[in-house]
Amino acid sequence: MKWTKDEENLILKLLISGKSYKEISLIINRNESSIRGKFFKLGKKSSTYYKAKKIKTKCKECDKE
Repeated sequence: MKWTKDEENLILKLLISGKSYKEISLIINRNESSIRGKFFKLGKKSSTYYKAKKIKTKCKECDKE
């Protein structure tokens, strides 16, 4: 089955929101390896998207992140 632009955009949004490849595969009814492959073909790095959801905190003692 061919990927649509809407599906491509959706997997990016879902990954940014913190969903795993497995969760995304259940949402859009495609297998996990297909999700990973499409993400790779789009030239994206999952670490970039996982970093976007990290919450920065500061140390109470030294005030460093």
